[in-house]
Amino acid sequence: SLKDDMDEYFNCWWEVLMTITTVGYGDIMPFTTIGRLIIMVAAIWGAFLMSLMVVVLESIFNLPINE
Repeated sequence: SLKDDMDEYFNCWWEVLMTITTVGYGDIMPFTTIGRLIIMVAAIWGAFLMSLMVVVLESIFNLPINE
């Protein structure tokens, strides 16, 4: 049940991270702590890479004011 899942502090962090990174919960998910840690690192890394890509593209297409 949801109450049982939220009794553990780590499970709460798991739910928060999956929500804020918009990864979602899905039908397939890790249940072990090490599996969840790996996915959490991958989610943060993915969010970092996406933001880096946006910054690079913005700098490529950034035009001076007079153009």
